[in-house]
Amino acid sequence: MLKKLLVVAAVAGIPVIAVVASRFGEIPAMTLTQAITASEQQSQTEAGRKVLIRAHVVADAQHTLHRTEQGIVEFVARDEQGNMFTVKYSGKDQIHSLEHGQAVQVVGFILSSSPATFQASQILL
Repeated sequence: MLKKLLVVAAVAGIPVIAVVASRFGEIPAMTLTQAITASEQQSQTEAGRKVLIRAHVVADAQHTLHRTEQGIVEFVARDEQGNMFTVKYSGKDQIHSLEHGQAVQVVGFILSSSPATFQASQILL
């Protein structure tokens, strides 16, 4: 009887674990506005939720790329809705070149909504 109970629990539990893992294991793709809204809904004690924002690099006379010996550490981006925000990159992989208009995906969390600032731990080119 105990063996049957364990088999039933395992069979019923595996799909539940799979659903929970898929829901919480994926990084959601959002616009800047959606990411700010989600960030503001979290309590002060909760850590920022990682999100992915698809954007394009803005590098022109008014918006320069900030470089150090470790590579690019800060730049301005524009999301799919046209919202501009500063990206502060702190990932381990060095980013040496970005060009105006280049498509990027930034993974991280909102640091500030005004001015819009995003802390990126990954930049997917």
